[in-house]
Amino acid sequence: MHIASSRTRTKRNQVSLRKEEYELAKKLAGVRGVSVSRVIGDALRTVDNEEPYVDPLAHLIGRVKGTHPQASERHDEVIYGADVR
Repeated sequence: MHIASSRTRTKRNQVSLRKEEYELAKKLAGVRGVSVSRVIGDALRTVDNEEPYVDPLAHLIGRVKGTHPQASERHDEVIYGADVR
């Protein structure tokens, strides 16, 4: 099974990790400048022999200031202009 990686909406999940697994994921995320979720997703795609997903807008994270009052909660709608529910 291949994990769809392009133009795919994310799904929020809760994952339980052992302390040392979480610490390693957190360390890798810091080194790479990405989220822990991204580290875990990239690891899964690696196991599935796929290239890590690269968000075409990732270079904009933290570089622009938005004016939308709910941008952090409704970021997909604000960025992509569509209701993602």
